[in-house]
Amino acid sequence: MSKKLIEKLANLSRETSSDEHGILKKLFNKIVFENNLEDKLAFLISAYERRKDRSKKKTKSVIVNEITSDRISFKNFIFLVFEILRAKKLKICVEVEFSNKTTKHCLTVLPESIDKKDEDDDKESNKKT
Repeated sequence: MSKKLIEKLANLSRETSSDEHGILKKLFNKIVFENNLEDKLAFLISAYERRKDRSKKKTKSVIVNEITSDRISFKNFIFLVFEILRAKKLKICVEVEFSNKTTKHCLTVLPESIDKKDEDDDKESNKKT
C-alpha cells in the first residue's frame, strides 16, 4: 500500500461524539478502535484486494477514501464491516426514547443477505434509469 494511503489511515479519528462526522462514520470508527483494528486496516484492505471471490472489487484508494471521509453511506458501512473487517454477522440495535417509554429494536444482518439484496437493488435502479 502506498505511503500516502497509509498516512490517511493513520489519521483516522477516534472522535465519536462531535457533529463533525456522520453517524455511521462514528460507529465505524468506534468498531475499529474498540477492537484495536486501526493498525490492521492496511493489512485488511490488502487482504480484500487479494481475495478472488469478488467480481466487482473496489481499489485500495477508493476504500481508504471511504474509511477516511467524514460520512459513510449505509451501503459502504455494510461493505466495510463485512468485506474489510470480515465480520461474520452484524447486529444492529436501536433504542428509541419516547416521553413515556423506551423501546429497543434489533436486527441481525448476515453478509449473504446483503449481497443478494444489493444485486436486486442495483437491478431495480438500472431499470428506472
